[in-house]
Amino acid sequence: MVSRLSPSNESFLAALNRIADRAERATRQIATGYRITAASDAPDDISILLQARVEVERTEQIRANLGRVKTEVDTAEEMLRSAVSIMERARVLGAQGASETQTAESRAAAAEEVTGILRQLVSIAGTSVDGRYIFSGDADQKPPYAW
Repeated sequence: MVSRLSPSNESFLAALNRIADRAERATRQIATGYRITAASDAPDDISILLQARVEVERTEQIRANLGRVKTEVDTAEEMLRSAVSIMERARVLGAQGASETQTAESRAAAAEEVTGILRQLVSIAGTSVDGRYIFSGDADQKPPYAW
């Protein structure tokens, strides 16, 4: 014969079960570090959490993209500085070559130096970062010029 508990005792046991469930959920939350460990923990908050996850992933992708672009821009800036310096030398050689005081030998030496300058400029134009040629525009998989 099974004895029935009084309604107050049943209510007390139900309350104890709810407390035990809450303690178990709190322990799980502390152990994992997450307030929501299953969709049933907060069904109303799941869509908000999923949207937040999408935003975090989007932000991480933007950060990675910006890091790559910063590297490209820094490299391009350095290469352009070099190109300006090289072009300044070419300008000086051109001015010297136009002078009537230059001999054929000095002009030949200047022409050789200009050829070296052209090679340097082609090399600078072929600068790549992470396999992308940064001065090739939309066709960044191949160098813009070849010597």
